[in-house]
Amino acid sequence: MSKAQELFNDARKHYQHAVTTINHLAAAYQQHVDQGRTGYSPARALAQFDLILQTALLNQAIADGEFDALEKQFVTKLTSYGNLMDYIREATGGQLDIDWKDLARLDVGTLRKLIRLLPTMLSSLCDDFASPLSLVDRSLSDPGAALNSLIEDIACISKDMAYIDGVATDEEVHASVAMVSALIGSHWN
Repeated sequence: MSKAQELFNDARKHYQHAVTTINHLAAAYQQHVDQGRTGYSPARALAQFDLILQTALLNQAIADGEFDALEKQFVTKLTSYGNLMDYIREATGGQLDIDWKDLARLDVGTLRKLIRLLPTMLSSLCDDFASPLSLVDRSLSDPGAALNSLIEDIACISKDMAYIDGVATDEEVHASVAMVSALIGSHWN
């Protein structure tokens, strides 16, 4: 098995752990708080998580000045429930109609401009993701444990992706952590 495949498999293990954590929190919120009033579902929370994770990993991937094929493949194959490019297309009313292949062909400067727009574009989504889950997390016997678990899973996924192209830089890992903090941290209260 190649080193890249080993890293992807480890990231997938952490992704599945994050999915399990989100499923538990979202199901508890759906059953005990929402009770069918708004149509909240674990599937929606998982799709939102995928968009947040893809944004963080994309930010990480371009931190070293390139978005190479292995990084693109890592980001697109890791997640199962949401697609950032579909979200961007919908959020812009089709004005920004781009897919992952198109994205990989953009120059780094253009990618960085897009990345700078994403926290604002995703702010409402991040709040919709974090608010219900943080409410349940705070009610558990160990408040904050679920958030810490998600952050740990994302950190492990980020570390695996940092090494996928053979060279990890501090900038790559910092870029992912900074984006996750911007997207989830300020909304998980």
